[in-house]
Amino acid sequence: DFSDYLHREEQAAALAEERLNQLARGQEQLTAAREKVSRELDRLMNDRMPVAVYNILNDVWRDVLTLVVLREGKDSFAWSRTLGVAERLVDSVRLRSDEWERQKVNREIPLLLADLREGFFSVSYDANKTAAMFKQLQLCHISVFRGVSPQMQPVAWKHEQRQSSSTREQGNGSKTRATETLEVGQWLSWAEQDGKEKRAKLSWRSGIADLLLFVDCRGRKVIEMNSDDLSNLFRNAHARVIQEIDEPIMDRVMRVVYDMLRQTASERSSNMPA
Repeated sequence: DFSDYLHREEQAAALAEERLNQLARGQEQLTAAREKVSRELDRLMNDRMPVAVYNILNDVWRDVLTLVVLREGKDSFAWSRTLGVAERLVDSVRLRSDEWERQKVNREIPLLLADLREGFFSVSYDANKTAAMFKQLQLCHISVFRGVSPQMQPVAWKHEQRQSSSTREQGNGSKTRATETLEVGQWLSWAEQDGKEKRAKLSWRSGIADLLLFVDCRGRKVIEMNSDDLSNLFRNAHARVIQEIDEPIMDRVMRVVYDMLRQTASERSSNMPA
């Protein structure tokens, strides 16, 4: 009966753990998609660009591109086409000295607007905000067609992205060897701030994002952290890898019971009269 109970508990824990891992993998895919989109937008956007184009790319097209990556993949035709729309948008507000080139771009704008509307619709962007953005873009195109530079916007998020990347690179140098060698399935023990011991198993490690997921014996999430957090745990909370927990639970139970019986028998034997 005890073996059957343990088997049911292990199955339930494995199912709960797999569900958590699926959620983590979905988060990993979303993180990877957002990073790819950010790299492409960083390539397209200068440090200063027209306000209308900045708002469309940063507030809407970022989500459009992310959705396409998740649904169709990064090597799909849909991705190339959607990224191409962003490239055409940026090119459409570039000042041109030649009158013939300005006329050519002006003839291509209706098709560009149609493609933009399709993207806005795919992410269910607010209709009133859409109308305001397209009105702003229209004024921008009129200025460019007249050879006048439109109102420009500093691209602040690019600088934030560079600073964030630099911070991550600095943090990666502080990883401990225990962090790098910890394998999925291994258990950790560490001390909480109140002095109580905490135990958790590494259930999943991201191959893309710096993310580690730890669960308890029932497959429930205990903590989610990155490599730097885990390194600090080893350094400051005296975390250690629990080696003996790899022994099958029935073997451990039988060993504990045997030790208890042996100790009891020893005590009884010492208390018996000679």
